[in-house]
Amino acid sequence: MESIPESQSSNPVEDSQAEPDNRTIASILNGSLVSRPPKKAVPIFSYTWMHYQPPPMPSYYDELPADWKKNNMCTELSGLRGYAYLQIDTCFIANGPHVVPREDMDSIMYSWYENAAACLVYLRSVKYTDHVIEFKRQFKDDPWLTEPWALQELLASRKIIFYSQEGRCFLGATKETLLLFLSEETGIVGEVLANYKLVKKACIAMRLSWAATRDDATVDVVHSLKGICSVSMTRIPDESVPDAFRRLQLQLIQK
Repeated sequence: MESIPESQSSNPVEDSQAEPDNRTIASILNGSLVSRPPKKAVPIFSYTWMHYQPPPMPSYYDELPADWKKNNMCTELSGLRGYAYLQIDTCFIANGPHVVPREDMDSIMYSWYENAAACLVYLRSVKYTDHVIEFKRQFKDDPWLTEPWALQELLASRKIIFYSQEGRCFLGATKETLLLFLSEETGIVGEVLANYKLVKKACIAMRLSWAATRDDATVDVVHSLKGICSVSMTRIPDESVPDAFRRLQLQLIQK
């Protein structure tokens, strides 16, 4: 059976040169926050890492502070990929000397993904395998393909590297190598997926259509389009999805 090909480099983001912005960066050696972000672009965690629990897990894991979990996560990934730094804003936020889980997805900027060297995506329902057919079979059912906030990760990230539910890296499975698969599963043309700069050049109707395969049970499906459509819109408590979408349309008309 065909195997997932090995990547040519042990670190597929080492040569990226995007300009950094105001980010929260952690050292992968010990998880400590870095006060001055490095000049080179660094990888960014997908929001999906909020679900990651590194094995083997102690029985008291759930009672441990979030900053310990973050440190553990960074250390685990450093051993797999050899990164020097990681951006953690998508999973955790600094709260004084502590780091706590992020809950407000609205404040995550689309530009973070554009400026990151790569987005590291945790596929929480995909068990590790080195066989392409089995990998894609599992991937088809992973929430990342339908969750609203994953859409901006898919579109804005120049590179995406995928990790299994055990936290193991699929070395040959990247946005580039899975372009046809991702296009078929999301309905987004491969040309756009291959070049993140084309996202903002697409017409508004096309950009809105990209959310068609996303879960529309909550207003997240609307708010996740704000960065993609380059608009600003606050949340209204208990607002329905249709009402939120109408407000988004008004913002686009007034733009």
